[in-house]
Amino acid sequence: MNPTTTCSRCGLFHPSTSHCLSVTLSTKPRSSDLAAGSLHAGRYRIMRLLHRGGMSTIYLAEDTKMQGRQIALKELRLPTALRRSKRAKRNHGSRANPRC
Repeated sequence: MNPTTTCSRCGLFHPSTSHCLSVTLSTKPRSSDLAAGSLHAGRYRIMRLLHRGGMSTIYLAEDTKMQGRQIALKELRLPTALRRSKRAKRNHGSRANPRC
């Protein structure tokens, strides 16, 4: 087993032989982002933004009911996610199954 080290880039633990996959730490905050220190769903304390993509935003948070265990909390942008999901379903459904 590889020993883990704290990444100087993202602050998370990674095996010492792996690279940090966080490439969006310079993402500028938006007014819609959850505020650091705020409590989400009555349980998860937001620590900071980790990544913002096209369909979701991911935060580093701590689970206050699990002795402060760190988790990644994913917040979906439902209109965008649903629209893309429907488009993918429509595209896949329109293709004939080659096994039939």
